[in-house]
Amino acid sequence: MATFQSKKGGFKAVKHMNGSPYNGQCNIYVVASGQTLVPGDVVKTTGTAVGGIAEVTAATGAASEMILGAVVGTVPGGNKLDPVYGKMSTGTISLDNPQTATAGAYVYVADSSDVVYSVEKASNALTDIGLNLDVSGAAGGNSVGVSNQILGTGSTAGNFKVIGFDLTFQSLDPTVANQSGFGQVAGGDTNGRVLVVPNNHSYQGATAAN
Repeated sequence: MATFQSKKGGFKAVKHMNGSPYNGQCNIYVVASGQTLVPGDVVKTTGTAVGGIAEVTAATGAASEMILGAVVGTVPGGNKLDPVYGKMSTGTISLDNPQTATAGAYVYVADSSDVVYSVEKASNALTDIGLNLDVSGAAGGNSVGVSNQILGTGSTAGNFKVIGFDLTFQSLDPTVANQSGFGQVAGGDTNGRVLVVPNNHSYQGATAAN
C-alpha cells in the first residue's frame, strides 16, 4: 500500500457531476464575525447578509450541516477593499501570503450544488465509495495559508458523499521505504485524495439555508 504526502489544502473544485471540468465558477460572499478563512475551507451561509451580500462562516462537520461550497479565493486587502461597490477605506493592502480573509472581508466560493471536490483522506478503502463523511480540521489554514481541512469519519448524516478516488497522479511520501515519485490512489492507501459531493446544499431543499 502506498503512502502519499499529506499536503491537505482543503476541498478543491475539480469538475461537475455531468463530467464537465470546473471552469472557475464562483460567487462573492462576506466573512462572518470571528472567522478566518483560506482557499479550500468549506463554508455555509449564516442566514444574514452585509450590504446585500450573503455572509458565510466555516462549516464545522456537524451532522446534516448545510454546505454552501469551498472557498476558491480571497479579495486582497481584507475588509479595506469592497469589490462590489468599489469602495476602499484608509490603510494599506498587502498582497503577500497567506491569503486569509477575516471578518468583513470577501471570499469567492464555488457554490454550485453539483460541484465535485477533491480532498485528502487520512486512510482510504475501497468501501469508502458511497459513504457519507464529515469535514474534519479547523478552517483558517496554517502559517502559509493552506487549508487544514480534510475528509473525516463517517456518519449517516455526513456532510459529503464519496463518489470515487481522485485518480490524478499524486506525490508519494519520499520518507517511506521502496517508494518514490508519483502514483494513483487505491484502496488501503494513506493520505490519498478522494472525490466528494455535498449531501446537503445551502441552496437546495426546504430547510433553512444555514
